[in-house]
Amino acid sequence: MDKLVMVLLLGSLFYEHVSNLLLYHHYSLQGRRSANAIFELLDQRPEVLDSQAIAPSAIEPEIRFEGVFFSYHCDRPVLHNISFEVKPGSTVALVGATGTGKSTVIDLLFRFHDPQEGRILLGGYDIRSLPLNFLRSQMALVAQEPYLFYDTVENNLRLGNPGASHEEIVRAAEAANAHQFIVALPEGYQTVIGERGVLLSGGERQRIAIARALLKGAPVLLLDEPTSSIDAENEEDIQKALGRLQSQRTVMIIAHRLSTVRKADCILVMERGRIAESGSHEELLANGGIYAHLVAAQSLDIPECGDDENALSMEAGSSLLAMAGGEL
Repeated sequence: MDKLVMVLLLGSLFYEHVSNLLLYHHYSLQGRRSANAIFELLDQRPEVLDSQAIAPSAIEPEIRFEGVFFSYHCDRPVLHNISFEVKPGSTVALVGATGTGKSTVIDLLFRFHDPQEGRILLGGYDIRSLPLNFLRSQMALVAQEPYLFYDTVENNLRLGNPGASHEEIVRAAEAANAHQFIVALPEGYQTVIGERGVLLSGGERQRIAIARALLKGAPVLLLDEPTSSIDAENEEDIQKALGRLQSQRTVMIIAHRLSTVRKADCILVMERGRIAESGSHEELLANGGIYAHLVAAQSLDIPECGDDENALSMEAGSSLLAMAGGEL
């Protein structure tokens, strides 16, 4: 009887260890799968190779696309024979419906990918011949959703220029209309803003991104939908900050909100991966093509336009709506 009791008592302890052994075996299989995935990633070789050439001492901030074809997959072409030029100090805007390849143009400029055909030049140099660090140092990006780290405001700003002094950071924040809300934070520039800047509003995050780009001081500025997710109250401040940022720089703007591109020197209208139209705001409205359709669809109200420009915009909108059987 005593032996039976002993067996029953020890049996439960033995079963517990066997059960734990099965659990650990399961964990080991999960770990092995994770390790295989990590080693598989480490074994991959990048498609974009860094150039070993010596970076030029100076480069003209001129962008040129020459017959660029690109596709993420062989059976899904994104860009077809894209050719255009952005002269130093000028502003070129890319507009069009979602999925026409506008953001891909920015990705190719940064060499996140290389085109299958054609070439992209910066200051007359094929960007594939420039060291990646040098190439990317020549460009500052203000994206639709700027990435902010779980860190202080000052350290997030310092990403634009790690060697910047506190005074330089404050000047950049003032130029971006960000200083006032920063000093109102609990610890000012030393406030931790959470992962992706979760403690800030969309407009505040965007002004941090603009200040970061100002601090970087790159000669080429890329704006990827910088005001698309901003309310009207914040948009005015951000537009003023963008105006200061664009001064004396070569600028490329991607925008759905067409009011942000009216003053561009040239507007490129993309459709199905091609440049379907190009010209100034007034020229494209007068043509009555894709751009005029986009303007009419957004019912743009551009108060800064002269009377002739407003009349032209209304005329284009009226004719398009009339064709659709609607009324103004």
